Amino acid sequence: MKKSILLIVCLMIMTNAFSAPGHFVLKGKIEGTTSDKVVLSYITCLNNKWAFLNDTAIIQKGDFQFKGKLQEPVEAKLEIGKINLTIYIEPTKMEMIVPQDDPSNFNFKGSKTQDDAKELDSKTQYLYIQYTKHSNQIQNIFHQLNSISEDNPNYKRLIIEKEAIASKRDSIYKLISKINVDFYRLNPNSYYPILSNNFLMELSQKYIQLDIGRVLFNNMSERVQNSLMGKETNKYITIHENVQVGKVAPDFTTPDMNGKMIRLFNYRGGNYVLLDFWASWCSPCIRGLPQMRELYKKYHNKGLQIIGISCDRSKKDWIEAIEKHQISIWPEVSVVQDLEKASQGYNSDEDIRSKYPIDGIPKYLLIDKTGKIIGKWDSYSEQNEQEQDKMMADIFGK
Repeated sequence: MKKSILLIVCLMIMTNAFSAPGHFVLKGKIEGTTSDKVVLSYITCLNNKWAFLNDTAIIQKGDFQFKGKLQEPVEAKLEIGKINLTIYIEPTKMEMIVPQDDPSNFNFKGSKTQDDAKELDSKTQYLYIQYTKHSNQIQNIFHQLNSISEDNPNYKRLIIEKEAIASKRDSIYKLISKINVDFYRLNPNSYYPILSNNFLMELSQKYIQLDIGRVLFNNMSERVQNSLMGKETNKYITIHENVQVGKVAPDFTTPDMNGKMIRLFNYRGGNYVLLDFWASWCSPCIRGLPQMRELYKKYHNKGLQIIGISCDRSKKDWIEAIEKHQISIWPEVSVVQDLEKASQGYNSDEDIRSKYPIDGIPKYLLIDKTGKIIGKWDSYSEQNEQEQDKMMADIFGK
């Protein structure tokens, strides 16, 4: 009798080994595929380094299976030949069926996060169709604008047309965001908002204001907040909260393009500092550089210092752009302390990007002599140039 009980217990342990916390099983069936394998991939963070993990399973008579370790839900990509699907896997047992006629309409069981994604998608799908339609129209206009000069008679017409379509697109996304926010409020235990990046995108595009974003995040369960992407989301919100006008600018110490250490705090008491976040590949950033040179020329001797902060991943591209656009007259630093390590996925709390938001460039921050942020511009425009000119004239005189 004791041996029978022991055998039953052992069988139960073996049966549930991969459904226990920290493990997952994904069983799948794909109909009519010509591929002999399926690839599962996702991103996680190991030892303070972002890592891209992938696994390959053999398809046998249409069936495949993945087993592995997983501490919390993640967004994953499933590739079967030319079929690419986004799924949400969790440390549990899951099953999916991928139909031949419409692979995107797959059936997935066992993942609460996947259920949440499906529920929210059903409420916003019709709006996303319109949103995508307008986005494609805008993209087509961009292609036309890039093929003609600004003095072309059609250039202004295309700009006006683009702005009108963009306004319609933004109105549609406001409706999508409202539906999403209602879901966030009512589902504090759901990982989907932070795993799908919907929440962060809505914050970065200002469909959700920062203070509302903080309330929504704080309403999420501790389990969601303390997850890997939960911590990243909290970091994103905190970074943005710390660089609002009126806040003391976060200090940083980092090497410039020549290896000389630059510390923001050292300018306090003697200089106003204008931080210019840019990159060699960013066209609006490049359009803003003549303004930076003009401001430096007019006000540097009166107490203005500019620090260029590059978001380039290639040091070669960064240095070449500095020389090409003649901006070595002020300190030029990178958002990361070590470009090579950053390219390998390493994070450092000492990187400027860990203290300042770089979700959109160009970005300009004006800091007064006490270290307080007194001006902030999140893009390049003629209106922003005029505001910068006026603020500098008010501070230093014309």
